[in-house]
Amino acid sequence: MKLKNKMFLIFSVIAILPMVLLAVFSTHQYISLTTQRINDISQEQEANIVREISEDYASVRQAMKLLTFANNGAYSIVNILRPYSDPEKSVSGYEIYQASLKLMNMSQNIFDTYDFLKGVYIFTPAKDLISYTTFGNGSVDQHYNPQDDGWYQDTLKLGGRLYASTLDVHPMFQTPDQSIFFAQSIIDIDTRKFLGVIVLDCSPDLFTPENVNILGDMNTITLTNTDNGSVYYTNRTKQTDPADASNMHSSVTSIKNTPLELSLTLDYSSLYIEYRSNTILLLIFSSVCIVCILLLSFYISNNMITPILQLSTQMLHQKSLQLSTFESCSYRKDEIGILYREYNHMIEKQNSLIKSEYQNKLITMDAQMKALEARINSHFLFNTLESINSMAEIAEHEEISTMSLALGNMFRYAVKTKSELVTLRQELEHVNDYVSIQKIRFDNRFRLDIDIPETLYEQQVLKLILQPLIENSLTHGLNYCSIGDLISISACIADHNLLIRVNDNGSGIPRDELNRLRDNLRSEASFTELGVREKQSIGLKNIQSRIELYYGKGYGLTIYSEEGRGTDIDIKIPVLKKEMI
Repeated sequence: MKLKNKMFLIFSVIAILPMVLLAVFSTHQYISLTTQRINDISQEQEANIVREISEDYASVRQAMKLLTFANNGAYSIVNILRPYSDPEKSVSGYEIYQASLKLMNMSQNIFDTYDFLKGVYIFTPAKDLISYTTFGNGSVDQHYNPQDDGWYQDTLKLGGRLYASTLDVHPMFQTPDQSIFFAQSIIDIDTRKFLGVIVLDCSPDLFTPENVNILGDMNTITLTNTDNGSVYYTNRTKQTDPADASNMHSSVTSIKNTPLELSLTLDYSSLYIEYRSNTILLLIFSSVCIVCILLLSFYISNNMITPILQLSTQMLHQKSLQLSTFESCSYRKDEIGILYREYNHMIEKQNSLIKSEYQNKLITMDAQMKALEARINSHFLFNTLESINSMAEIAEHEEISTMSLALGNMFRYAVKTKSELVTLRQELEHVNDYVSIQKIRFDNRFRLDIDIPETLYEQQVLKLILQPLIENSLTHGLNYCSIGDLISISACIADHNLLIRVNDNGSGIPRDELNRLRDNLRSEASFTELGVREKQSIGLKNIQSRIELYYGKGYGLTIYSEEGRGTDIDIKIPVLKKEMI
């Protein structure tokens, strides 16, 4: 069997079998998860509604408690009702009015807090009415006798527990609107004497589970008072079709610590229709995927294996030293094209490496010749300077002798030092050689002051980091001795670092130029071509780059200057232990 046919068969089996298993498993899981999710939604919906109703009922209890135990200054409901606790005692209308005012003052904040409250009414044992109302459901006639109604007797039988009325139009309120009211006996806790019955008139929309009904019309909610059979809330609009009962879930829950019972009926019909549609779409999608996999397997076997075979054949025939590229499928944008292009790139790079190997040998030989030539030139220069010095001494030209000797020492220090690290003493000797030449040049119009403890002279530093700073101070700071006459060098050790400061009393640096120099020191050194550096790498930048390359970031130069007051340049390098040198 050909490789192409083998690949087609293998791809088909490997791809289709897992796809079929995945489709069956996904469909089963989808149905299971859907059923579980529906049950979870139903339970979550029931819990939310029960919690909402419990909170509403708790609000009524809290409002009743606040009213019963309210205390505004010297007054409370108990204090208000004590003068009227005798059923045989007659009171005037003015006294009732004064008691109602006190009740209003005590109740105002509570009514502002609970917006479902419409009025509060207190019936004394003498059948007198003390009330405060917002007139949302009207008021109660002063001559109304509550003892003629069953709710009053039921409230007394509850012995201080909360009574809940039906949702109805109650005759005692002078309004045709429905309402719910709650009643409770008031007992004097000191004398245990009956003081009357308090009634809270509430809005008919007190219980509104619709606010947390996330399922809308799919969920039928009915809230009933089991004590009197009154339905406080329902969103039922039609009778349930018995034929649809299999797609419904019903539950009845008694709400704890209340006479309320919640009935929920969740209609799954619309959900199941949507879920069945999704299941069918899932099966169709799986079938389409299987067909696509078959076509893809054929495409892979026919269009991808052949180019790979061609490339492998080409690679087997690469025998000569000069390798050849293969452009058959390099135009393709897919991985096969990348493979061909990378192969051609590799061949070209290999040919280039073979060619550059010979060039590198020539470059190495040329570098060795230039190094030898430089060594010969430096020896010639040293010998020439020694000859000039000898001739100057014979002729008793002391300045020429001093300059030639100092210049020779400087060249020897720069070229012949075995290591990049030297002692601070050697670096200062190099500086003194440079200064001795410049003093002759400028007729001793400046001086160098070195204030460094003798204990620091053996500290190791990079060579050639001080002389360029002295040169900058002389050239730019003192302006060739036209401004200022002092250059000083000081050093100390702080926090395991060697700090060297070069200071001059010259012209200083303008702020813009100082900022440019600081930015230049923070920038990376760049190169225009091999062996050639840009101007920004000379002098200060060169010292900064060498220190950072040798010691790492955090070390180097810091410039402080103020125009007209001189310049300070600090060098910060670590103190090296002897075993590190």
